[in-house]
Amino acid sequence: MKIQHELIEIKPREQSGSKTARKYNFQKNLSLFLLLKFHEKNDDYVFLFDYHDDLIILDSSINPKNMDFYQIKSKDSGNWTVNTLTKSSQNKLSISGKLYLNKLNFHHTTRSLNFISNAKFSFKQLNSGEESLRRNHIKAAELEII
Repeated sequence: MKIQHELIEIKPREQSGSKTARKYNFQKNLSLFLLLKFHEKNDDYVFLFDYHDDLIILDSSINPKNMDFYQIKSKDSGNWTVNTLTKSSQNKLSISGKLYLNKLNFHHTTRSLNFISNAKFSFKQLNSGEESLRRNHIKAAELEII
């Protein structure tokens, strides 16, 4: 099944993002920044805002084969921890759960799952021994597994 059909047939898990745009300035501004970066390269792409996730980037406007999913969150104070990224409630998926649901729903076409924030990550230690608070970019594979 083509990506275009999957995106339409599989209903988004929520639509609250489009209803409360005022609350999402960081998300909007970062998405527009990424859009400008893609446009500079003159690549073929499509950006989908607040549809299945905060941002989805398709690798083609005509025949997309891959998607990159983004959760984009701002934080006024403090750092992201494993607990804050994995905390869920009865009616709401965690941030990491939302990302992984995309992988489950679009398993053949998901190229990457991304979390972007203005806050740092406070994890115990990376595999390299480096402190996470010193890094701006962390891949899940770098996390110490207990």
